[in-house]
Amino acid sequence: MRLALAGPVTNARSQSRAATSFAGYEGRTIICAVAEARGVAPPVGIAIIDIELGKATLCQISDTQCYVHTIHKIRVHEPSHILVISSNVAPEKSMLCGVLEEEIVGASMVPLPRRYWTEEIGRDYIDKLAFLEDIEALKVSVEGKFFSLCSLAAAFKYVESEARVRIAPNSVAIQYEPADDTMMIDVSSIHSLELLQNAQNARSRNSLFGLLNHTLTPMGARYLRSSILQPSTKRKLIEPRQNAVKELSEFQGLFYDVRNALKRLPDIDKVVSQLIFIRIDNDEDLAMTHEQKSMINCILQIKQFVAAIPALHDALNLAKCDVLIKVQAQCLPEITQKILDIIDKHVDKDALFSQTPLERRAQTIYAIKAGLNPMLDLARQAFAEQQDNVHKHVSEFNAEHNLVSEIKFDSSRGYYLRFLASDYIEANLAHPDLLINVVPKRTHCECQTIELEKLNRDIKAAEDETLMRGAKAIGMLAHELRTEIPALTRLCQAVGYLDMLASLAHVVTANDYCRPEISTTMALKKARHPLVEKCVDNFVPYDVYASPGYTFQVLTGANMSGKSTFIKTAAVIQIMAQIGSFVPAQTATIPMVKKVFTRMIKDDCMEENVSAFSQEMREMAFILRNADNKSLVVVDELGRGTSTQDGLAMAIAMAEELLASGACVFFATHFHELAEIMQGMPRVVNQHLRTEVRTVGHGEAARPELKMLHTVAEGPVAQGDYGLQLAKAVGCPKPFLGLAQVVADKFRAEAEARAEASGGDAALRRRALVGNLKEVLLQLGADDSSCALLKGVQDEFVERMDAVGGGGDGEEGEEEDGDDDDDDDDDDDDMELGESPM
Repeated sequence: MRLALAGPVTNARSQSRAATSFAGYEGRTIICAVAEARGVAPPVGIAIIDIELGKATLCQISDTQCYVHTIHKIRVHEPSHILVISSNVAPEKSMLCGVLEEEIVGASMVPLPRRYWTEEIGRDYIDKLAFLEDIEALKVSVEGKFFSLCSLAAAFKYVESEARVRIAPNSVAIQYEPADDTMMIDVSSIHSLELLQNAQNARSRNSLFGLLNHTLTPMGARYLRSSILQPSTKRKLIEPRQNAVKELSEFQGLFYDVRNALKRLPDIDKVVSQLIFIRIDNDEDLAMTHEQKSMINCILQIKQFVAAIPALHDALNLAKCDVLIKVQAQCLPEITQKILDIIDKHVDKDALFSQTPLERRAQTIYAIKAGLNPMLDLARQAFAEQQDNVHKHVSEFNAEHNLVSEIKFDSSRGYYLRFLASDYIEANLAHPDLLINVVPKRTHCECQTIELEKLNRDIKAAEDETLMRGAKAIGMLAHELRTEIPALTRLCQAVGYLDMLASLAHVVTANDYCRPEISTTMALKKARHPLVEKCVDNFVPYDVYASPGYTFQVLTGANMSGKSTFIKTAAVIQIMAQIGSFVPAQTATIPMVKKVFTRMIKDDCMEENVSAFSQEMREMAFILRNADNKSLVVVDELGRGTSTQDGLAMAIAMAEELLASGACVFFATHFHELAEIMQGMPRVVNQHLRTEVRTVGHGEAARPELKMLHTVAEGPVAQGDYGLQLAKAVGCPKPFLGLAQVVADKFRAEAEARAEASGGDAALRRRALVGNLKEVLLQLGADDSSCALLKGVQDEFVERMDAVGGGGDGEEGEEEDGDDDDDDDDDDDDMELGESPM
């Protein structure tokens, strides 16, 4: 339902909405009210009303001073109007209002007086508008949520006063969303990981939403989109979804029966809102208005939807998992039959919803049962006679002028004639007394006669009379149907949820995906990026491992070796798993993550007049403030937008800060120094993407050729001058290459000299390896690992200790020169190693 909402627009930024937003789905009217306390870390109350869907969402967040979680929650819904307390706008703008104006582009900021924001009125709205069976649970959920109740009061009062509507009692699906039940994905990650939209082509389906969206109803597509933007962090919700997807993908009969039943269902999410919001101006007399026709169409769509639900119920008869059984329980025949009985009391059994203009007009005329109102039957008879007069007139016109014209209809012109343009010329019909409203087309001509225009007016009058006579019956039917809004809403929710699960099952059947297990470790065997593998033949899969003992992955490698794809793969699979989807891997275990952050390569932003480095620092500052041990952070080539020295210094400092946060970090870089420095730290793993370099040609024609193997290997990349090798491979001038090689050799020699002068760090690396070993053993012990796996860990540990090169001799020399404490430390290391279960 479209409501005309007024309100001053205080957010005057003129940037393109597409450039900065990630939602913009279906252009719905969504009202968001925001209220905050005063303090250093104030709680923020949010109430969001989706007018088209007739739903309201409450949330209260204990946020940071930068309102990170508040902005994320609002962005997910992308409101058209943001309501704030007027005293927060003038005389002095609050920090929250400033952040909202900066971050939520395209929404109207509407200040409302403080009298709108009343907790008691918010509670009253819950009593009056929430579904009866939800009221008590809602009251428990919002107990102590003062600011969310104030926001709810302001949002509903604004809708009622500005749109001049009355809201039907106990008809709104109000829910409270705890702030920590969903994953926070920042807007940069939504763009960088292409969750909703392809980065190169906005119309392409090559995004995560496009990949997973095989839904058959708009309700299912909306549910899927919401799940991608806000994946669950609750194991008890994710695993039942996985069970349902598994069952649907393994039992073809169940899968195809469900999909066939879903195909017959229209979108009534938006239709139900027409019953919820009642216009005050037209409540007493719906006749001769657009609202009257719209209400008839609404009722016929509900009839079509409810009549198709029993087939969906029967399709789920073979379901065994709890989720599918619960969905079936929402579609019980007694629920749908009660709604159909209400409709059948007033509506003709043959009346069906139609999309074509002529059939839609007929359905508004003949939808009400004959015999309920004698005056209505007479009005219909007059309408039918006028219809017959149109056909009679056209027949006489064709006979008189020897034409074969067609009768056409559209809602703006009514009936009109259509015939070949050549007939128009040959019959000399251009005289204004003969034809009017002529619309020439390339091969045809469309027009009306004076008599036909008069008949259209008569038909319109007969239609208005019919609508007026049927208004009472439609009003009574709408009133009865409003008592069934909770049942209709739950049916829509069940259909949307089932459609999303069937869509995820469709993806599993069409691709080689596996079910991820939830653990404390990320372990992906032969993982693939779900979007890249669709575009690349022979995609080379990756093995990914991260645990509490190995939280920081440093990834080096040549350009185009696949570093960015590797780190994106981990992030996308994490999100897919927490949606409840299967993932592109041979086997997968994932931890439960509450935040996902990415920092990918970007160019300068001309719209905001900031350089790539400025953007990079902004995003990294945001990540460093918010990353914690429940976060997944993906960083690609940090520090490349400034000088090498400054970029390296910033990258090292930020890497160490991320390591200290405890977040799971995938850090791709070209800075070899960073990899070397981080290698000696606990919980850090160095890996690289392999590249094969070979020489092709002979003599002066010889040149290197780089083959990207796209496979992961241990340690930093060994080929230090792969940039020069790539320059040679593409045929850069030899004088330039020679000079570049000399400079590179000089820098390398200086670095090696500095490393030698600073002394070895073998002891540091050994301690780091022992510390990592302890974490791995604890993890493997918790997972009941086999002896073979433990033996593999032992072999890998011994190999790494031996690879600390010359470290044993150098370390012993240091110990001889050092004090007794150093000897004691090394004895402890040996004791810990000797006492390991291996």
